[in-house]
Amino acid sequence: MELESCEKDEWMLYGETNDRIDRHFQVNWLGQFYVCNLPYPLLHKTSKFPNTPAPRIVFESSEQHRAAPEEVHFASLDEINNDKLSPTELYGRSKLAIILGVKYGLVERVIKPNKDNIYALSVHPGAVNTAMQQQWKEAYPGLTGKLITTAMLAVGRDVEQGSFSALYAASSPDIEVK
Repeated sequence: MELESCEKDEWMLYGETNDRIDRHFQVNWLGQFYVCNLPYPLLHKTSKFPNTPAPRIVFESSEQHRAAPEEVHFASLDEINNDKLSPTELYGRSKLAIILGVKYGLVERVIKPNKDNIYALSVHPGAVNTAMQQQWKEAYPGLTGKLITTAMLAVGRDVEQGSFSALYAASSPDIEVK
C-alpha cells in the first residue's frame, strides 16, 4: 500500500490513489491501520509484561464521522470508490471507518481474542486551524466554501490545542480507570 500526498487543492475532492482506492479512505483509515500494524508485535509482547502500563494505540478520527452516508457498509471496493459522494461525505466516511475499525476490527478481532492488555482509542481533535481548512473553498466553490472556511477558522483550535485529545488518550491514567 502506498501512502501518498496530494496537491492541497485536490484533497477534499474524490480521487483514487495509485492502489485504486478512494484517497480519503486509504490515507485516513487504511494508512493509520497499516502504521498501527507495524509495531503491533512489540505492543502485543509489551502488553504481557507484569506490572507494566498497558500500551495504547490512538487513532485520529473526527466528529465529521456523522457526515458519512447512512448506507455505508464497507463491503466492497466499488462501495468505497463511490465518486458520487460529496467531499464532506467522503471525509466523514473515512473517519467513521476509523471509529468502527478500532472498535470492531482492532479491539474485538485482535486485542480481545489475544487477551492483550492494550488500549485502542479513536479521538476527535476538534476543528483545528491547519492548511486543510482552506480546502473547503475548493471543495465547495463560491460563497459556501468561503463561509465554511471562515467559520472553521473562527472556531478552530490552534495545532497545539488540537493535539490535546490524542495526548490525553495516550498518556492519562484516567483512560485505564474509565
